Amino acid sequence: MDVFVLSGLTRELDALRGAFVGKIFVPGERLVVIPLRLAGTGRRDLLISTESHAPGIVCLPVHMERPASPAPFAMALRKHLGGSHLIQAVQPGLDRMLVLRFQKGHQPHDTLELELHIELFGRHGNVVLVDSTGTIAAVQVPVGKSQSELRLLVPGEHYREPPALPGTVALPEATCEVLRALAAGAGRIDAEQLSAAVRGLGPHLASAAVAATDGTPEAVAGLLASWVNAAAAGELAPRLYGSARGGWTLSAVPFPGRSPAADSPPAFLEASLRLFWPRFEAARRGAERSSVQAEIRKELKRLERRIAAIGRDLERLREGTRCERLGELLKANMGRLRRGMTRLETVDFYDPEGRTVAVALDPALGPVENMNEYFRRAKKGRRGLAIAEERRAVATRRLEALRELTTRLDELPDGASVNALLGEYGELAAAALPSLAAGGDRSGKRSAAPAVLAGVRRFVGTAGQEILCGKNARGNDLLIRRYARPNDCWLHVRDRPGAHVVVRWEGAASAPDEVLAEAAQLAAFYSSARGERAVPVMATRAKHVHPVSRHHQGLVRVERDRTLTVSAEPEAIALWTQIQAQDEVDRRL
Repeated sequence: MDVFVLSGLTRELDALRGAFVGKIFVPGERLVVIPLRLAGTGRRDLLISTESHAPGIVCLPVHMERPASPAPFAMALRKHLGGSHLIQAVQPGLDRMLVLRFQKGHQPHDTLELELHIELFGRHGNVVLVDSTGTIAAVQVPVGKSQSELRLLVPGEHYREPPALPGTVALPEATCEVLRALAAGAGRIDAEQLSAAVRGLGPHLASAAVAATDGTPEAVAGLLASWVNAAAAGELAPRLYGSARGGWTLSAVPFPGRSPAADSPPAFLEASLRLFWPRFEAARRGAERSSVQAEIRKELKRLERRIAAIGRDLERLREGTRCERLGELLKANMGRLRRGMTRLETVDFYDPEGRTVAVALDPALGPVENMNEYFRRAKKGRRGLAIAEERRAVATRRLEALRELTTRLDELPDGASVNALLGEYGELAAAALPSLAAGGDRSGKRSAAPAVLAGVRRFVGTAGQEILCGKNARGNDLLIRRYARPNDCWLHVRDRPGAHVVVRWEGAASAPDEVLAEAAQLAAFYSSARGERAVPVMATRAKHVHPVSRHHQGLVRVERDRTLTVSAEPEAIALWTQIQAQDEVDRRL
């Protein structure tokens, strides 16, 4: 976008004086949308882009979708510009800069003026909000001391305009004398020299100026002066020129040897929209695809780690099935067993070589109890083995589907939307891309099942139910206030500090005792009673649990509870935790 196009845009934006500023949002790192409401014209969304490949200003033809959570820069702009009105648009120094001035307040004694400085300098572009004292209130891309020695762009610093490059002059100062010095006795001016020496001119305008004249300093200076005067008088009109690569070039001055499009729009904002909107859309879709690909890469790595972890669990579980052999050995040697024994050495009749094996015993248990304990562990191991194998199969199928999705994303043409492709994969894409799926709800309402559970451990019980366990006081508080549903089952060790545990459960009927027993073991294990043999655990519906105070996280008042007695010894749940698909989410809200 050259300085003369920006001059025309500035005049048209200045005609929107009095427009009320709506809810500003930031759809991209270097994009800002300022909704302007003017009586009689309705809402106009002003898109400001400082992207290096497409810097410009456009009045959007459609209302862009707001991000699920506002960016810090958007929040700062809303804070300072909320309730303000546009009072002026100016272009300082006929450079690639635009200043939008806003007024906040209606009475003279409480009026506050703010300036939004838009710098369209390619990769150095930026948007800076400056208050009435000249202090930076917010900046799109902060620039600290480690990034620039020329000026600081951080909130609280005094705003300074970009310093001029040594040996350059502003466009209105490109007089005949200056250009003669630039020609250095050659008699003619080169377009590359002209572009480098005159700020804001750019290679296209410099080439047009040299081509439209004989290249002498007098002729070029006269043409530039006529352009500057026409811009000051508002006599420039937008012209769209077709490029050799099939795109369009927007200019406010004629290009020698080229004819503008017959349907060139009469207004700069309209011409800017026609030129830049396809670029913005292509850039947005490219960024969207990159974001999706990054999310899929993260999910692929997570699935690979999950499959490897399940593989290790399977190895341990296969070893666990050995408990049945040990139980049979105890059964065959029942006459040798006595209460109080800690081990039994016997011949392993399952071993082809007939070697001896040592079987560990619990001295507090009798012979039959020790035997039954090994059979119980073997039964649980077989059940866990089937569950783990099924989970590995599910994770493997998802991994293969995501790899296929990655291949198809790579084959999409540039600028193509990824939404249709993601729609083909349905629930798989939604599950693999939780951060993108969570951004789809723009209603602002709290989700009943947030995608990210901060401060909470997540388990899957042997019956397939989801079990949530608080990791700390904040996690316990969030579990009760946000995550638990009314009919979910809630458990906690009675009269002891520990984790809140919630079992996801639907319907009026209570969860089966075996489901509650597993959750109660978790509540006992993640409490101060860990290691004890008999721990009383309260159980009730989540709707009967009421937080006492926001200042005492996790402290609750409980109604209609019953007591379950379980073991909190590590050995009691060691096998159980091995066969669960635990998915701890450590990210914070």
